[in-house]
Amino acid sequence: MNTNMGFREALLVSSVTLAFHDHKFLCYPQFTFRNGAIDALFVRGDVAVLTEFKRLSYGSSPSVVLQTRRMLKFDVYRELKKHQFRHRKWKLHYLWVCDAWDPHTVNWWMGKKLRKAVLPFDGAWQRDHVDLRSVMLRHGTDWDPYSIVWAYREP
Repeated sequence: MNTNMGFREALLVSSVTLAFHDHKFLCYPQFTFRNGAIDALFVRGDVAVLTEFKRLSYGSSPSVVLQTRRMLKFDVYRELKKHQFRHRKWKLHYLWVCDAWDPHTVNWWMGKKLRKAVLPFDGAWQRDHVDLRSVMLRHGTDWDPYSIVWAYREP
């Protein structure tokens, strides 16, 4: 794997998984769903967090839209029962974590300067980002524009 083909996405997955693990969540990577998989399902008690990761680029919007629609069709009771989880009154959360090198893509994610590309997040989603270039410049390192973006939706 090289840095252009998913290495940074793997680092995002690892970092986020460690953060959930530190908060006593169990992680189920590549959780089987509808002839495919969700990148990760984190579970603690009655809380389930359905998570997708992606390296965003200018052409990412169609796949983000499709994956978001797919996530929202996840029936937590039916799917977790298939995997023999105990029945609970589940609280399902949705989480996207992505990296982006293009400021226009970050603006699209945040709902600013929308291009013709569709944004899959309605008002129920909270979105934010951190621009890591400004962090690196403070430490004397010149980076290309690089951001981590996320979207989160509660039940």
